[in-house]
Amino acid sequence: MISKLWLSKLPFSDSISQASSINNLLSVFLFLTSIRLSVQLLDLQWKLSRMKSAILLSILLLTGLFGCQPVSEEGTDKNERQKAVVNMYVDSCWNKHKLLSIHELMTKDFTRNLNGITVANGQKEFEAYIKNFIRAFPTMKIKIDTMIEKDRQVVTTWTFEGTNTGEFAEYLPTGKKAKVSGVSLFRFNEEGKIIREDTYYNELYLLQQLGYTLNPPNLK
Repeated sequence: MISKLWLSKLPFSDSISQASSINNLLSVFLFLTSIRLSVQLLDLQWKLSRMKSAILLSILLLTGLFGCQPVSEEGTDKNERQKAVVNMYVDSCWNKHKLLSIHELMTKDFTRNLNGITVANGQKEFEAYIKNFIRAFPTMKIKIDTMIEKDRQVVTTWTFEGTNTGEFAEYLPTGKKAKVSGVSLFRFNEEGKIIREDTYYNELYLLQQLGYTLNPPNLK
């Protein structure tokens, strides 16, 4: 008992106690430091991840913007060319009677349908078809009112005006004016030529303006 008490009062016992406290503090410090470093590392990884995502998103946006732009411009140019062909067709063939434009603007197997009925197959038949209208309405004018293009198709609404001073099919000239509106759908091939035209207008209304009537059938 006396020896234990004597040992506890020796100077080196305080040093041992202090060393133990320092070790404990050092352990706590190292532990807290490691936690702090771990948190900083996680934060850095998170920031790097966000930076990578932002860079990737920017690359995708730039690729989409500049990658799609030429396609859009090419499609727009193609649509504008098709609209120009339709304008040239109406102005040259119908309004100015330059029928040689048919060979430039239409394919050889071009087809024209009127109100669901085929009225011309090929360039020669179509040329004869237009000549019939030119003979009947020498001063006729067709004005395009609206035009919408989509892929290889162009849709137009138009207005026809003319005075019947020549023979119209088997009908004699009446000298009367006529005005009628209609819709035409044009289809194009890969070379930008018209391969088909589907036109719709009220033929009966046109003939009525020229003085013709629709008599009821004789049922007796």
